[in-house]
Amino acid sequence: AIAGLVVKTPIGIYLGLRLPTVGAIEVRTSPEVEATVKLDGVLRGRAPLRMDGVTAGTRVLELEASGFQRATRLVELSGGTTAMVEINLTQTKPNQPAR
Repeated sequence: AIAGLVVKTPIGIYLGLRLPTVGAIEVRTSPEVEATVKLDGVLRGRAPLRMDGVTAGTRVLELEASGFQRATRLVELSGGTTAMVEINLTQTKPNQPAR
């Protein structure tokens, strides 16, 4: 019964016997622009952004901003931690005039 409490409830986390199963991801861009942020294909908001309660593991982060190339990153998130992600965005080249 005690083992069940440790494994299936927050008591194990509080006692330091197991790690939390969720963490947080903070996303910032350089240059600072309001980029659309998707986590695992789900729209989560605009950068800069903090996402709490994210399940630990490998997550796929996608950013899109007008005038910049789309950026995709894999983020390794451990339970009980905050992953700080700064993404350097690359400007798209303006269309060249036809000759």
